[in-house]
Amino acid sequence: MSTSFTVICFFATILGVSAICSFNFDDVLRKCGDLHGYDPNTVAKNYLTEYSEDEGPKFREFLDCAWTGWRFLRNAEVDFDAIKSKKVEPLLVTGVCDDVLQSSRPTDPFIDAVDTCEDSLPADIRSENARRCITKEYQKNIWK
Repeated sequence: MSTSFTVICFFATILGVSAICSFNFDDVLRKCGDLHGYDPNTVAKNYLTEYSEDEGPKFREFLDCAWTGWRFLRNAEVDFDAIKSKKVEPLLVTGVCDDVLQSSRPTDPFIDAVDTCEDSLPADIRSENARRCITKEYQKNIWK
């Protein structure tokens, strides 16, 4: 029985059938969360749902803090190459859990999402608009 469980888990992992993602703050998000009053659960929820109009300015400040800390913003401009470097895992950028092994895909869905947004967004885009675009495109790419 132990052998069959191991084999099933092995094949499930190989096929990308199952994974568990946990949204936890890195050092940058923790610092910005403390500064702006956010915890991982609230940020994950705000990433994937519409937050209130009253919440918007505060959350954008939190995101600007995080993106500056990750060096995704330089001189108030989005640095798409820094985002594509994947020094920060896509889950922390988008809130989207991708449980399929990258080796099972011909291209990287996160990099493709960032490329799409870099090509389609105006140069003076804010971090929140860039993050929303990347999240939307990343979700599309994962389910192709």
